Amino acid sequence: MKAIILLFFYSTLIFSWSIDDYLTDCWGNECRDNVDFLQKMPIIENDENKYVHISYKTLRNGLITFGPVIPFEGIRYCMLYVENGKTIKDCQQTRIFNRNSFDSNNCIFSSSYYKGNDYQLESRLGRIPVQINFDNDYFYGYLDKYTNCVYFPDVYDYKPHIISLDKIEKYISYLYCKT
Repeated sequence: MKAIILLFFYSTLIFSWSIDDYLTDCWGNECRDNVDFLQKMPIIENDENKYVHISYKTLRNGLITFGPVIPFEGIRYCMLYVENGKTIKDCQQTRIFNRNSFDSNNCIFSSSYYKGNDYQLESRLGRIPVQINFDNDYFYGYLDKYTNCVYFPDVYDYKPHIISLDKIEKYISYLYCKT
């Protein structure tokens, strides 16, 4: 009987892998893990020296937001995201993707619909994290399925962008992570 219970516990643990396993908690200038373990994501295609970290955050109202993490005024980890038509700069607690995510192919951005393959589209309460590629520049934000718009900040001038999905769909890739 003990063997069956242990087997059940082990299989539950193995199959309960979630996006939380690919995120590292950070507060201002500190992170729970070594900062070298944070995932670097391109902002210019084929230029590994131009990168941001990316963050996934659950807001107080239960909605998720997604966006780039950049240094700001001496604070190392500030997340930018668009909410209510404004770019929000959050330098308090944020959750940054670690290298166990994209470098290990546990998470991917894809414009194709993945069915099966152990990947799951990351969607919470109608919001899906996305990567936008305009003319070899990358931006990070989210698709709100209720407004049918993509929301993302510009990392250079912090301007908020809210663009209808039908105008931008060919430029976006959706976040999938292994389950």
